[in-house]
This record gives sequence, structure tokens and C-alpha cells, in this order.
Amino acid sequence: DETGEFILPSDSGYRLDVSDGDGRSVVSGFSVAGQREDWVSLMRQARSMSTMSRFLLAAGFAPPLLKLFGQRNYILHVHGESRGGKTAALWMATSIWGHPNKLAGSFSSTDTGIEGRAALYNDLPLVINEREVLSKQQKDSLQPLLYRLSEGKERARGRKDGTLQAQRTWRTMVLTSGEGPLSTEHSLGGMITRTLEFDSVPFGGQEAFAKSLYFHLPHCHGHAGREYAAQLQLANRENLYARYQQTREG
Repeated sequence: DETGEFILPSDSGYRLDVSDGDGRSVVSGFSVAGQREDWVSLMRQARSMSTMSRFLLAAGFAPPLLKLFGQRNYILHVHGESRGGKTAALWMATSIWGHPNKLAGSFSSTDTGIEGRAALYNDLPLVINEREVLSKQQKDSLQPLLYRLSEGKERARGRKDGTLQAQRTWRTMVLTSGEGPLSTEHSLGGMITRTLEFDSVPFGGQEAFAKSLYFHLPHCHGHAGREYAAQLQLANRENLYARYQQTREG
């Protein structure tokens, strides 16, 4: 939040006013389950399989740094052949913070629903799956939504009395997957400059391992995000920014 405190939506001691069923389900997804050591062991295996698996796991830790480093929202899209482990890799990144199945959204949701999730996921990764269930026309119509997600604020909406509703805003990294690229030649320029796309098989073709994540991660998640957030709270932010600048300059 603006005071510098990092608050997960499910943290005890805070009351989050969420009235809709989907919102309550999302909040419950920011949970801790299983043994920390089991999750670490799974991630070590994943990291050993490919550069992309290491990159996607690191991406799951990145959103809280956007504010610290003064960076904008961005979209990270992984595409390629089916059964390549793309969705499992997004589950892996999401499991840092909680139950991956509860925290992952779907492109089949309404724009309002997806924007509502984004507003709830400030400083956390927003995973959106199931792009391939959409028709070609629906896929083409995603471009304005994707632009708003990268821009960080919802579409302006009016009230019955003619005034405008307060616009929800967010700071997040959007993780998506599909069998084809996300951007097109008709994509808005602002979206293209904030989108990273990779044609990749995240686990190096290790399909059995990718499938095993669907079994293990619902029972083993959430430890790393809390430890990571606690360490960020204690860290010297000027030193972090200096290290970031050194990394950028190479």
C-alpha cells in the first residue's frame, strides 16, 4: 500500500470488503499449504529443466518490484505447441503466492471481472488462462482489454445519474499462455511495447513433470511469497534500486 506495507488480501488483521463470490474465492486463494521444503524441492527440479522455467519462476517474484523500481505494468505471454507445459509453468509462478487454481483467472470471464481481479492483485502477478477456448472474433476483441491491463486502469464507466464511477487502478505483471502469439499487427502500440512473448516449451519437454505440478501445487504453495515480501519490507530500498541500475547497465 502507499505506506510501504505489503499486505496480502488474505492477511489476518485486515478486513477486505469483497462482496462477489469470485472475489471471495480469489481472496481465499492467497493461502499457505504443505511443507516449504517440498515446494523448494519442486522448484529446484523445475529450474534445472530450462532457462525458460527459471525465467518464469523469477517472473512470479517480480511484481512487488515494479513500484520500487518505478516500472510500468507489462504482459508476459508464453505460446507454443499444446501439452508443452505452458499452463503448468504459470501455476508454478502463481504458487509462490497461494493456491494456483484459485488465483488463476480465465479469458472467458467478462472484461469487468478481469479488471476487478487486476485491481485486487496490486503488486502481485495476474495469471489469465484459457485463451484458446475463445473464438477468433473473441480473441481479436481482447486487444482493448489487454491494452487497459498494461495501462493499469479500467475503462471509464458512468452512473445512472450521469456522473462517472471511480476508476480502479492496478500495478501488476500479467502472465498468459496460448498456442499462438498474443499481439497482432492490429495491436495498439502501447500494448506491444509492454508485452514480452516467447515461443517456448517451459520444462524442456518434460511432460510428466509438468503434469505432476497439477497434483502437487494445490497442496504445497504460498510459503515463498510471504517470506519474500517480509524480506522486501526489511531491505534497504535505495540499495535495491542501485543494484537494479547496475544490472540494467550491465
